[in-house]
This record gives sequence, C-alpha cells and structure tokens, in this order.
Amino acid sequence: LGALAGASFGRFGLGPLSLQGTIVGAGFVVIAFATVAAVAGAQRRVVGALVAAGGVALAGASAYLLPPPEVRNLLPDQHFGTGRNGITLRGWVMFEADGANESVAVSRRGTARRLLANGRLEAMNGLATRSSGILSHLPLAIHASPERVLLIGLGNGVALTSALAHSTERVDCVARGSAFVEGATTFGAAVREGLDDGRVHLAIGDPEDLVNRAGRYDVILNQMAGVWGELASRLSTREFLEMVRDHLDDGGLYCQWLSGSALTKTGFQSLLATLASVFPQVEVWAGHGSSVLLLAKESPAPHDFGVILDAYRTPRIQASAADAWIPEPLSLLSYFLVSDEAVRRISSRATIHTRNNEQLGRLEAARRYREPTVNPVPGLSALGDDVFARLVNTPAIGFEAALVNAVQARAFERAGLLRDAERESPLDRSAVEIYENALQLNPRDRAIRRRLADLRSRMGIEFLNRASILAAHDNLRQAVEIDSTFAEGFANLGRHLAMTDEHDFAAAVTEHAIEMEPDNDLFALLLAQIWKRRVYYDKALPWYEKAMDLNPRNVDAAIGYVDTRLSMEANPDLEHGLEVSRRYLEFEPENEDLRSRIMKLELAISRREAGLELDPDVPPDTDAPEDSAAS
Repeated sequence: LGALAGASFGRFGLGPLSLQGTIVGAGFVVIAFATVAAVAGAQRRVVGALVAAGGVALAGASAYLLPPPEVRNLLPDQHFGTGRNGITLRGWVMFEADGANESVAVSRRGTARRLLANGRLEAMNGLATRSSGILSHLPLAIHASPERVLLIGLGNGVALTSALAHSTERVDCVARGSAFVEGATTFGAAVREGLDDGRVHLAIGDPEDLVNRAGRYDVILNQMAGVWGELASRLSTREFLEMVRDHLDDGGLYCQWLSGSALTKTGFQSLLATLASVFPQVEVWAGHGSSVLLLAKESPAPHDFGVILDAYRTPRIQASAADAWIPEPLSLLSYFLVSDEAVRRISSRATIHTRNNEQLGRLEAARRYREPTVNPVPGLSALGDDVFARLVNTPAIGFEAALVNAVQARAFERAGLLRDAERESPLDRSAVEIYENALQLNPRDRAIRRRLADLRSRMGIEFLNRASILAAHDNLRQAVEIDSTFAEGFANLGRHLAMTDEHDFAAAVTEHAIEMEPDNDLFALLLAQIWKRRVYYDKALPWYEKAMDLNPRNVDAAIGYVDTRLSMEANPDLEHGLEVSRRYLEFEPENEDLRSRIMKLELAISRREAGLELDPDVPPDTDAPEDSAAS
C-alpha cells in the first residue's frame, strides 16, 4: 500500500515518480500500521483516528519531501508590465500558429514584441536584441575566419542578422518548428531579409538530431530556449556538448546564451561544470541585464585583439555591432566576466549534467521550487577577472588604461541597475549619480547612456504624477538630451508638454518620436490626442486612423476616432460610430468608457429616429494625452 501510494504521487502530479517517493510512502504506512498494532486493544475510534492521522501524515510528508515541478513557467504571459511605475501595458496578439508540438503566438504593445510558445516567453525585442547581437558578435569577432556558422534556435532573428554581417559563407539555422520561423518574421524586415539571404540554410526539426547530422563549423551558437525547461536541459547535457565539440573545426568556438535568472545557484554551477568537462577553455561573458553568454573554445588559446580590431574595421560589422550597443572593441570586451580558471574553481564540486542524472532537468525543477533562481552577473563580476590578461597583440600605449575605464564603466552600470531595482523611493537620485560616473568613464557606451536616459524619464513621469511640473520637465528634458535616440523619452516629454498646454512643442516632440519608431501605435495615438485637444480635428483624425491600422485592437484609438469624426461632421453618422464602438467592445468587453459611449450613441440614434433633438453630450469628449504614457 505504501509503495503504491508513493508511486501514485508522480502519476497525479503531486511529485515526481521516483524510488524515493515509493520508500517514503511505504515508510509512513508502516509507521501507521505499527501504531495501529500497538493500540490494537484500544477502542475502535482511537484506531480509526490513528489510521486517518497516518494517512494525512503520508500525504503531507510526501507532498513536502517530493515537491511538485515548477509550474509557474507554464502560465501564459498575458500582458507586459513595466514593473516600475505600476502601469499595466496590455498587448494584442498579432500572430498565432499551431505547430506539431507547440502553439506559437506573438504579442505586441507599441513596438514591444514577445514570442510565446504554449504561453511561455521564448523571445522578445528591446534589450533582448542587444544580448542576441552580442551572442553572434562576440565569437565571430574573436574567430579569425568564421566562414561556417551553426545557429541553434532562431529566437527574435537578431543573432542571425548579426552573424550575416560577418564574413560568413554559410549560416545553418536550426528551428524546432515552422511556426517559430513565421513568428520570428514579425519582428521586423531585417529578419525576413536575413532568412532570404542565400547564405542561410534553414532546417526544421529536433535540434539534437539535426546537429548530430550536421557538418563541421567554425562557430556554433545556441539560443534555443527562452526559459529554462526540458529542451534547454536536453541541449545542455554532457552528451550533447560533446557532440557539439566534435562538430567544431580546429580553433572553433561554441557560445551559449542563458536568459537572466534562469537557474538556481546549484544549477548554474552544474552547467559550468558540464561545459568545463567537455571544453578545455570556458569563459563567462555578460549580455545586457542579467543574461550571460558561455563561451567555450575547442582548443585553449588567448584572444587575439588584432583579429577583433580587424572585424570592427569592416563597416557592416561595425554598424551591426552598434545596433547591439557594442560600437567599438572596448565596449565588447567590457562584458567579460570570468576566465576558465575561475569557471573551474566555481564549479569544481558541482555535479555534471548528463542524460541519466537529469541534474538540470527534473532535479533543477525541484530546486527551483525550494530555492530562488539567481542572477549570476553581480557575483561573477565581483571576482574581478582581468580581460586584458586574456588578450594578445594589444596596442602598447594607452590601450590598457582605456580598457580599465570601459570595464569600470560597465561595473558602474551594474551597480546602477542594482541600486535602481532597490530604490525605496522612485525619486532617489543615487542610481543617477552612479550612471553619470559610468558615462564619464566611457562616454561612447550606448547601454549606459540609455540606462541613464530611461531612469531620468521615469523620474520625470513620477514628478509629473506628483504635480511637480518643473522637476518633471527638467528630468524629461535631460532624458532626451542624454540619449537623442530614445524614442520613448521624446514621447514622454511630448505627453508632459501637452499636459502643460505647450501643444505645438508637444506635437513636434512626439512627431520626432514617431520618426524613430514609425510603427508604434502608442506614439500615433498620443499625437492624435494632442491635436484633438487643440481642436484640430482634421489633424487628429489621420493619426487615430494610423494608430488603428498599426494596432487593430487599440480601443483608445477607436474611441478617439469615433469622437473626432462625429465632432467634425455637420450631420454626425451615429450608426457608423456605433458600429465601430461595438466592434472594439469585443476586445475589451469590460471597458466602461467604451460601454458608456455605446449607450449614449444608442440613445442618440433612438432620439433621432423619434424626431427628437440630439443630446448635446453625444459624443462625449473626454480624450486626453495623459491616458497614454509611453513609458
């Protein structure tokens, strides 16, 4: 009975099916029967109570000792949250497709896109594109002649387009389903052009099987899984990594991307130990934020700075690297974290992950239930490994000092990120001072510049919410002065100027944001609201239509469109307004603003049909720019 009970917990999802569960279940049932036997002469009620208590203890102890697998990753990602100013950003599904084993969808909000597989986040744009760019540029710039490249996982497509910027003759890309490829094409024209490049050869199927049947490569990139799960575990076993190593030519490089806070501390050490057991040289580099890149060499050797410099002298590589915010070699090298010696020291006692022991599979899922996942970047950065010691052919004069400044600036950036996350008050300036110190050390670092601009813009919005107009204007203005490519910063400044009745200036600033991000429906909506507030309905209407074209589910744009059009017409077409409003009610049936308009339009139509005068309050004109913050 105990054995069956313990085994049943795995069957019904209360815990993994294992010998441990069987033994624990049997043990508790034995204790229960022993207790019953000891009090066999007692009253029947006492015996029944003891048996019931034993059953409860069995269920409780088994559920505690055999924790359920991590299920939070299976929950669908339903919206984008800023996590900083409390605003919930609703996304709309712009693409859906069902593959053989997975359902793929792409959700969008403004220019933000997220690719989800079975509701789990797999790829996104924004800062994630910077890490994907570094994933390609790091090994391809280090390798002297990266002619053949294998990319495992298409993701958001940025790693593919970045690889094509180098002198590659062939790029083989492995995707686990055609739905993922179709979803990736929604991330922009550059991805579609990359897939159409004659050097790209796309293979769809099981990644492990496809890699096993592939040829030999100079560089192999792995970005298959956005979140840690069964696939990521399977593509990180010692057996798979040995197969990858065997497909590398002499001097070949393997680079694996790991999303931020994907593993527990024990799991991360196990991954490092597994790589170190297969490759003679393993290093850890940082991506943007908390993501990391694991760089392994087929044969140990220092990095030739002359090779890196030659790569950056190629205009198309430099332009692509600049898009990843690594415009020059110093910025790229500043992402170095730890060397091979530190990797082996950190992971010396960790268990190697194999197909049999499931160290990063079932066991890691159990650890994540008990332990938090970790961001390894701050801890590894604190070890203070020197990237200069891993380079050869460096300039003799000034280079080391410049590299020290770039590395110190990156350390300041990480400290600013931590301080930004830990700020007790949203108006705390300590993170601003840290970013400013970093920018003084390396003024060309776009990542630091954007961090500071974003923080300034968020502080400006917070001052605006507190009616501190001068402080809000100062911070929002500084944000766009710090980073003149920060489209959201310009949109936030436009929103503020509209609220202070500087409409012409607000329109000009918002138009500049639209020039940088022409497919952002939120910016088009904001500009429409600015012109509508000025009662320039003829200028507002086209922008409402533009916002609706860009996002067919933008309810705020639909409301503004109906209000503006009815206000412009001498004989308002109430039926058309009602038709549009009802169509958008399907997207947000609980939207009280939209429901109220529908009710008033229905009332106005009935009054007109009855020969009565129209209600002067129809349509209501409550549209305001402050409802559409870009941040």
